[in-house]
Amino acid sequence: MATSQQMTAAQNTGPASPLVPSVQRLIGLDTVNVHHTRSRCSGNEYTVQADGEVLFTLKEDGHALTFLSKAKTRRIRMDGVDNLGRKVLVLRQPTELFADDDLMLYMDRKLVSVIHREFTFVKALLLMQDANGSPVLRAKSDVTRCDFQLQTLDKREIGKIYKKCSGFLEDIFSNHEYVISFPMDLDVRFKMAAIATCILIEYRYHSG
Repeated sequence: MATSQQMTAAQNTGPASPLVPSVQRLIGLDTVNVHHTRSRCSGNEYTVQADGEVLFTLKEDGHALTFLSKAKTRRIRMDGVDNLGRKVLVLRQPTELFADDDLMLYMDRKLVSVIHREFTFVKALLLMQDANGSPVLRAKSDVTRCDFQLQTLDKREIGKIYKKCSGFLEDIFSNHEYVISFPMDLDVRFKMAAIATCILIEYRYHSG
């Protein structure tokens, strides 16, 4: 069940609709690209695209002093909006102690998924849970933590989340590109959860 803090966060996420065009478009997709850029002054920004079309953009909430610290030490707070400024999703990390490994995904002011990062020594493992905390999907990495398999709970691969190889200058300026693939008939809430998982992966393993 959702905690009281999660319910409070939902009340503060603002209005949205799961039927905005970008979500409708996502229903019919099996692949999206996530382009990441980072600025020391404005933090992380992610653009989610399909076939060159921007579906929505997520921008880190904070101020210049916030962004001086490394991304892996910051709590994720960002809203996803489409090209017309309509809210598509909200990502929040809890403020409770020892909850740094959870990322909450809201759509239409409702908690729809919690992405939980398991403690592992070598290969990273993230669980995409439903709103009640029951695991639905897994993301398991290779040893580089650049290539993740999207798996069912019985470890059957159904998609991927991977970081595309970038040039030296792109790495210097922290511009990263990710590709996410999933079954076309996957519930759109868990397509969004896969995107949220990609962002958590980028924060924890690849962002400066």
